[in-house]
Amino acid sequence: MHRQAEKWYLTRQTFPELLHRNCLRFPDRPAQLWRDEKGGIARLSYGGLGDVVREIAGGLLSMGVEKGDRVAIAAPTVPQWMWADYAILCTGAITVAIHPSLGAYDMGEQIRDSGSRIVFVCGKAALKSILASGTHTLKAIVWMGSQNLDLPDHPCLCSLEALREDGRRFFNSSPLLYGQRWRGVQPDDPMTLIYTSGTTGQPKGVLHTHGSVTSACIRDLCAVPLLEERDCLLSFLPLSHSFERQCGHGTAMFAAIPIAYGSAQTLGEDLRLFQPTYLMGVPSTYAQIYARVRATLKGSWQHFLFRMAEKKGLWLLDRVMDSQGRVDVREGRAWTQGAGWRHRFSYGLVDFFVFRKLRKRLGGRLRFVFSAAGVLPEKLCRLYLCAGIRILEGYGATETCNTVALNPVEAVRPGSVGVFSKGVEYRIAEDGELLVKGPFLFKEYWGRPEETRRVFTPDGFYCTGDVVELLDGGYLRVVDRKKGLLMLNTGQRVASAKLESLFTLSPYIERVVPVGDDRPFAMVLVQPNFRAFIRIFQKHGVPFDTHAVKETADGGLTVYPDFVRIPELVTMVEIEIAAVNEKLQNFEKIRNFVLLHEPLSIERGELTPTLKARRDVVIARYRDSIEKAYAKGPRC
Repeated sequence: MHRQAEKWYLTRQTFPELLHRNCLRFPDRPAQLWRDEKGGIARLSYGGLGDVVREIAGGLLSMGVEKGDRVAIAAPTVPQWMWADYAILCTGAITVAIHPSLGAYDMGEQIRDSGSRIVFVCGKAALKSILASGTHTLKAIVWMGSQNLDLPDHPCLCSLEALREDGRRFFNSSPLLYGQRWRGVQPDDPMTLIYTSGTTGQPKGVLHTHGSVTSACIRDLCAVPLLEERDCLLSFLPLSHSFERQCGHGTAMFAAIPIAYGSAQTLGEDLRLFQPTYLMGVPSTYAQIYARVRATLKGSWQHFLFRMAEKKGLWLLDRVMDSQGRVDVREGRAWTQGAGWRHRFSYGLVDFFVFRKLRKRLGGRLRFVFSAAGVLPEKLCRLYLCAGIRILEGYGATETCNTVALNPVEAVRPGSVGVFSKGVEYRIAEDGELLVKGPFLFKEYWGRPEETRRVFTPDGFYCTGDVVELLDGGYLRVVDRKKGLLMLNTGQRVASAKLESLFTLSPYIERVVPVGDDRPFAMVLVQPNFRAFIRIFQKHGVPFDTHAVKETADGGLTVYPDFVRIPELVTMVEIEIAAVNEKLQNFEKIRNFVLLHEPLSIERGELTPTLKARRDVVIARYRDSIEKAYAKGPRC
């Protein structure tokens, strides 16, 4: 399957060995691509990457970094993240991945908890948070951003260029230490410390070894088609999250293919510029891409063609699926192959005039895209598949180094997270919780031996905390986090993840936070799509105070409280909720809602750095509004 015999890259080694393998074997092959100052593409080869890593590692060694020390990185997804990461690993130290969007308190806590004495930083906000968090425990803060930025005068602060210069001088005096250090790294040595998102409690440092991350990369590469030199990964999710770093960067490094760097804000431009063949995304990524495509349609004729293409594609997809709802989307084989020639011909027309243009807007070379870190709505999965884009949903956790299950390209089942990956042992507890075991599991929660013991069974299975269902054919469906299930006072359980996923394709609702524990019915806090409503109000002449609409630092919008009381907005939200309620059982239905006039924020602790809502924080902040809504009773 997947031409496994040709996968030369399925080898076991430490990550310093992996880097040097690629540098020696493919010195001229592109390793990294990014947008230069003129909007073109800058490149760094594997040979060049090895030189940069060697210089940075020399700088760290000159500072006295020892094997097992922790060195942190607080930076967005930029090429320098990878430079710092491999430099840290080549000294035998442990990379501590910190989300750059954290506030000063949380960032300071993770630096202190990990015992990091050196931190690499990029981005003014991250630097400000580090300096505000208290730096008395830090030996050095290495700035990896623009050299043109006026940096504050701080005794610990130095530039990446200065560190590289120190590294070059260090090698003149100690030419052998670097080689001794990276060759001395063993598979069982700790590699990285990644902090959990903290949706259900305090973030914990998950410690993985070189061996566990290597096992995870081999597991994933066995499950997907052969990666070749022509392939290219587009990386835009946070590298401080294990999904992008292992499933994305890890697999690309194994296969020695280039990594292109983009951002969520410029994703459309990045897709067209770099023309990647695969990428990692979360459900909201794919919902936003699809929504942006729809928003660019001009005139009633384009809208008609797009709706007709969607309708034809979904209808045909239903008819080529097998009895278990699976469809074969392997490369070199049309997914419409099981349909009659008339249906294939009519689909070919809409594909040529509609879907082909959509694929071109996404770069034109995508072989497959991966979705994880949330529930991908079944309809959205179907829409991508019928548009000729292979979207593969999977499931995993930071503790499992990601993929526990993945949809295979030869049998994608929308509405599921696929089948268990090779090497995964599993069982399902009586309460529906999934337990897994394998060489990819984390070593421990950093400095928390009791919590580590608590999440493992006596025979070594990790308790994921996720309630799941096993479907026909061995496919897995995730119901919700155990702590995410709303326990109504009627004794019935409502999956908050299910409610959230049903609003993913809504053009008018940005996000919902379900509420209902110990209550008679479920309700939601609603964050409207303010930009969509502003466009509608301007088009139809609905009055509102334009001066009271403010742009937030992260590109969002905050409106004034009366904005969400405009009758047209309230009515449209009620219509969206009514449409969702039609898909729910009676006890699951949303009976009331509270409209928020500002987006949930990472800075206020309402969102994790991966943009998941911290329900306990959000509910605590809006407790008064929630109590008033329940006092009024059902309204939907």
